[in-house]
Amino acid sequence: EGSQITELPVVSLDNIVLFPGQTLPLTVTRQSMMRTLKKLVEDGSSRRLLLVVCPAALASPSSRCVGTTGEIRSFRDTGEALHLVVLGRQRVSFLLDPLFRTSGTYMGSAQILTEPPPPRIPLEVMGHPAPRR
Repeated sequence: EGSQITELPVVSLDNIVLFPGQTLPLTVTRQSMMRTLKKLVEDGSSRRLLLVVCPAALASPSSRCVGTTGEIRSFRDTGEALHLVVLGRQRVSFLLDPLFRTSGTYMGSAQILTEPPPPRIPLEVMGHPAPRR
C-alpha cells in the first residue's frame, strides 16, 4: 500500500462503485451534496478532487472501506440539480477516523493505494512463438 494520505470532500453514492479510469455521469439533487460540490468547483482549484465511497461501507466500522478519488471533469448547475461528470483517479483506503464536517462539507482522510503492475501475458497467448532458450 502507498503511504500518501490526503484529505478530501466525501461523496457517498448508493449502489454505485467508481473505478479508476471510469467516467461516471451524476445528477445530484440532494441539497447538502449540492452545496459540497458547488463549493469544491467554485474553490478554483485546478484539480477538483473528491472522495467517492459507498455509504454501506461507512456504516460498518469493522469493514475496510475502499473508495476512489474522483476528478470533476464537467459541471452544470440548473438550480434544481447539478449535472457533472466524474473521472475515477486512484483507489484509496478510507480512514474512518476522523470523518468530520467543516462548513457544511464532510471531509475524510484516505490513504492512496499503490496499484499492482498488470500481469504479464505469455507471448504464446498473443500469437507469438515463445523464445528459444
